[in-house]
Amino acid sequence: MAKIKCENCGAKYNGNFCPICSPPAPEQPQKKKKKWVLPVVIVVVLLLLVSCIAGGGEDVKQPSSTTSGSNSSQAPSSKDSTTKTEKAPTAAAVSISEQELYNKNGIVVTAKKMQDGMFGPEISVTVENNSTQNVVVSTRSLSVNDFMLTTSGLYSDVAAGKKDNAQINLMSSELREPGISTIGEVAFYLNISSSNTYNTIDTTDLITIQTSAAGTFTQEVDDSGDEVFSGNNLRVVCKGLKKDSIWDGTVVFYLENNSGKAVSIYAENVSVNGYMVDVGMYSDLRPSTRMVDGMYLLNTELDSIDDIHDIEFNLRVVDSDTFQNIATSDVIRLEFNQ
Repeated sequence: MAKIKCENCGAKYNGNFCPICSPPAPEQPQKKKKKWVLPVVIVVVLLLLVSCIAGGGEDVKQPSSTTSGSNSSQAPSSKDSTTKTEKAPTAAAVSISEQELYNKNGIVVTAKKMQDGMFGPEISVTVENNSTQNVVVSTRSLSVNDFMLTTSGLYSDVAAGKKDNAQINLMSSELREPGISTIGEVAFYLNISSSNTYNTIDTTDLITIQTSAAGTFTQEVDDSGDEVFSGNNLRVVCKGLKKDSIWDGTVVFYLENNSGKAVSIYAENVSVNGYMVDVGMYSDLRPSTRMVDGMYLLNTELDSIDDIHDIEFNLRVVDSDTFQNIATSDVIRLEFNQ
């Protein structure tokens, strides 16, 4: 191959640049990815989601009629209401005994005490990593008084040979929505994964922390509303359409799982006023638990929820462990008076 003569210095060379006049720029070392970015983004997004259904004192628009398959119900015209602002519990009202939650593979997790934090009550924990790898310790499927919560929990990233003073956060906004005023017990799974690969190292059986209030009260359950699905020992009740500042509207549901297995319930084929829309709804429930969750309406191109005449959708239930389909509802139709 003939060499190229540099027009600037006269040197001859092969390739795309003159090695004398135009040496390649030194390769810049890649910046190390900050591992905190993803967890922080996830937490912020989940906080925004919960704020949509957990804000107290907001107007809730009730369906004027509900249809599911061949079943239909007509609601009184005066059914619209304002959600009550429940008083969120504080850590000062209850206490826990110090207890070891996990001790395996060189990793020790100890629950220390209940305390009040920035976002609500929290359980102070110490995570000791005596292993040779960096790990993340987090909670999964967390519930308080058998009500599933979505944004509450623990996330602790601990380097090998180090310790971390962390917290299991119990968000006041999540506790307020189902009416939890006293914390009796907190249940969850602990998941230990590699900080570098995020591959799971171990997952515990269900862990239950009982507070000093356990057994002294009965958690009230408000399952009022329009039942839109019932079967396979599962119930879904529509509690109304709530206006929020982020989404185009949020349909609030009470969900109950008495099936004896962990399930996930999500909405599909959702339309508003006959137009297909995007939604956010994926509710995970352990056996013998309940939940207050929302179906977040996206891209409806409507100015307010007052412009929503009807919402149609199906609910699908799958086994959370095997992802096998358990049930699919008939078309559910919610109609709203103008």
